[in-house]
Amino acid sequence: MLVGQSIGGAATVALAAKNPAGIVAAVNFAGGGGGDPAGRPGVPCRSDLMQKLYASYGATARVPVLWVYSENDKYWGKQLPLAWFSAFSKAGGLGEFSQLPPLPPALGDDGHASFTRNPSAWRPAFEEFIRKNGFSP
Repeated sequence: MLVGQSIGGAATVALAAKNPAGIVAAVNFAGGGGGDPAGRPGVPCRSDLMQKLYASYGATARVPVLWVYSENDKYWGKQLPLAWFSAFSKAGGLGEFSQLPPLPPALGDDGHASFTRNPSAWRPAFEEFIRKNGFSP
């Protein structure tokens, strides 16, 4: 199984699109590129290119990919990850999208950090996904 977060999540989808031997599933935690949470919160540069890139990955990926994003991700916002996943799926990519609630203020103000700061939010979707794909939590 491939797993990555942030640019590592985007790299995980890219590698899944290459269908390496032995890989049966992948998990993309808040993957993307071009984000600037301080200067342009939720508005990364050239999100249109990211969408095209994800579509190209969907055209070749043959393993299921779980996409996990928080509503208050300051790198990508709430809507772009849904559009990216849609492009991936429409191009033939297999997968599921899990929209996490906003990261609680006590844990920070940027849901991009949900992977490390709020595992209880993503653990149920992750465990269900890995069970479906032959792993045990």
